[in-house]
Amino acid sequence: MSPPTFEAYTKPTYDVNVKMQEPIKDYQEKPEPMTPEEPVTDTGTKCRRLLKKRCGCCRGCKAFVVLLCVVVITAGVLGIVAIRKHFHLAHKQLIKHEAVVNGRLYPEVYEVDYDHSVIKVRNAYTGLIAPADILSDYRQKMKVYKDTDNKVCYIDALTKSFEESLFQISAKIANPPPPGDVITSANPIEDKVVKKFAGKRIAKHCKGMPAYWIVDVVATDVPAPATPSPLPPSFPSTRTYSFIYVYDRTMAQEQV
Repeated sequence: MSPPTFEAYTKPTYDVNVKMQEPIKDYQEKPEPMTPEEPVTDTGTKCRRLLKKRCGCCRGCKAFVVLLCVVVITAGVLGIVAIRKHFHLAHKQLIKHEAVVNGRLYPEVYEVDYDHSVIKVRNAYTGLIAPADILSDYRQKMKVYKDTDNKVCYIDALTKSFEESLFQISAKIANPPPPGDVITSANPIEDKVVKKFAGKRIAKHCKGMPAYWIVDVVATDVPAPATPSPLPPSFPSTRTYSFIYVYDRTMAQEQV
């Protein structure tokens, strides 16, 4: 018996082109070509670019700009204050003087404000001269005599200019005139009337004190040094003027 035979079957083959995948490489972005920077004229842009190159951010630039502005503003304010103080002191003059009348010394202090056309005179109680703080406002054409002893003000009108009074101050220092007593109004002046007619400066000078109009000035003889100094006259009949005040009023009466 012959052995069994088998028919061999072969699976057909196909040509397949297999493409091997290339290994993955690290991807790196190629830097863009550098382009020449355009010229910048703006200071802020220059600052930002400079600090961005050095620091990588603009926060430092903002802080620098703020600090620079603060320094400039502070320097400007200090400069303005210094200039104002210089001109303020340059346009004011302080004169200390002791007038001699019948052998008595009458110390007075003059403060001349050239910017506001104001002259202040201060003196202490000496003999018949009562302590006073006198303010002359030549723009308002008014003068106030503040009696610092009795806390009362006497207001009078000015008849001369600021320049004439400056000249008379020099003449008064060389040859002081005699003092005088003042005759005042019977009733005090209301505050609003003082502010309206005498001005804000005089109203502030006499704040909290009664004010009276001056009606007349009477010459007063100054006693000799050996004579005891009498007490000042009682308020509100008459009070003694300071020298410059009497001098202005005396000149006004002579001109009339």
